[in-house]
Amino acid sequence: MMTLEDAIKRANIILPEHKSEFTSYLQKLPQGIEKWLYGTPDNPNSLYQGDILIDLPVCFVNEAGDVVKGIDYVAMISNACDMQPNRKETVIASPIVRFSEYEKHLRDTAEKGIDNKLMDIRYNKFFNRFYLPSNGDLQESFIDFSKMVTFNSNYANSIYSQKRLLSLSQHGFYFFLIKLTFHFARMEYPYS
Repeated sequence: MMTLEDAIKRANIILPEHKSEFTSYLQKLPQGIEKWLYGTPDNPNSLYQGDILIDLPVCFVNEAGDVVKGIDYVAMISNACDMQPNRKETVIASPIVRFSEYEKHLRDTAEKGIDNKLMDIRYNKFFNRFYLPSNGDLQESFIDFSKMVTFNSNYANSIYSQKRLLSLSQHGFYFFLIKLTFHFARMEYPYS
């Protein structure tokens, strides 16, 4: 199976001059991630892939087929170009799960290996989870790529300036794309 370092070497989305520095960041995970993961958007008047928005309506269908509705933090999944006003009808986001709530859920359900599971999330070993360290504005959390919600693009573009909590730095964006690619594409080694 391909490692994150292998994916960085092969990724065309990462500028060559950023690959070695980015690889060194990932080798130290989770230490120091809070220093390089978050940043400010190049253009604060645009919505970006990976932006974290607060208090958006979300819904899911549970195992009984019932719709469960709520308000949650989300991370934008759609490509930034697709989120431009009037470009697409809908945009996609994933919910953000607070670490404390997830740990409580695991303990309430008597899950085994809780501490190891939480550590694996912090080390980004699960491809469907993207670890988000606490930074003052956001509690320690993770993006759950296995759950997606759809928003009307006009709605997303009308509220993001009031609802954006955080954006990713350039390295944070690279990491986000690699994790998203791993989750959806399951990159493999080339055959020799």
